[in-house]
Amino acid sequence: MNFDVPPALQSYLADLDSFIAREIQPLQDSNDNNRFFDHRREHSRTDWDNQGLPRPQWEDLLKECRRRADAAGFFRFSLPKQYGGQNESSGRGANLWMAVIREHLAAKGLGLYNDLQNEHSVVGNFPDVVMVQHFGSEAQKKELIDGRLKGKEVDWQAFVHENRIRQAASSLGAAVYCINQSVEYAMKRKPFGKPLASNQAIQFPLVELATQAEMLRLLIRKTASEMDRMDHVEVEKTIGDKVSMCNYYANRLCTQAADQAIQVHGGWGYSRHCQFEHIWRHHRRYRITEGSEEIQMRKVAGYLFGFMGPKKVVLGEMTDQLSKL
Repeated sequence: MNFDVPPALQSYLADLDSFIAREIQPLQDSNDNNRFFDHRREHSRTDWDNQGLPRPQWEDLLKECRRRADAAGFFRFSLPKQYGGQNESSGRGANLWMAVIREHLAAKGLGLYNDLQNEHSVVGNFPDVVMVQHFGSEAQKKELIDGRLKGKEVDWQAFVHENRIRQAASSLGAAVYCINQSVEYAMKRKPFGKPLASNQAIQFPLVELATQAEMLRLLIRKTASEMDRMDHVEVEKTIGDKVSMCNYYANRLCTQAADQAIQVHGGWGYSRHCQFEHIWRHHRRYRITEGSEEIQMRKVAGYLFGFMGPKKVVLGEMTDQLSKL
């Protein structure tokens, strides 16, 4: 199997980065909008006197970002063409690309281009649309899909395989950000006259995290590629365990990487002047949502021991044969 990122996808990432630099970063840098991303972010985003709901100014900024991304052709990328996207009409086929894109954006750290506190991104994630497209009635498609794309509040949420594999990629990207920032800081921070990076106590935990990130990336992309080549219902029957492996392990890795980044950066890392506490808190919740970590591990166990998945069929046939002896 060729694990290289396809040239077309490399070109797409370059175009995406150019769009962010041209349209989104200037928007973030204007009107003190950086207050939503620097050490002031929690107060700037949260209306404490209104039950802790998001401030209208924060939501308006996100809407303007999505509007620009939509106008540039990025926001609906993963959607079927009939909904303004670039995906095949069945809604299948974008998982590998989305996995690479979401890791790429998350690895940049916090920014208006991508903020996983509320699943905001210039490249939108729409697994709920694919679900309704396959399983919803015509009335539901009109109400839910059209409403979703028009920015209306829709009172439902779906966590399906597409979302789990893409969330895994985002958590991997955030973990990579934490690792890279820690390496950079350890190289330049010189207590007692020598770099932190010269200490094995600093090196070894980051080596472990970097190794896990490399292995996880391969599993995520392999699984996403396999998902793109099979029908929606076949994913659960054949590789549902791989999706769960990616999801629970990536979310766990991200929180471990954020925790280690705080440790490497010391008191500065604990403060809101760094992004690590934000990443830890918001990716920690993914070990509860999307199907909790325990649910994901239970599914892997089901495949492993033959309670579900391909082994269940084989074990069932063996049981039938033994009963006939």
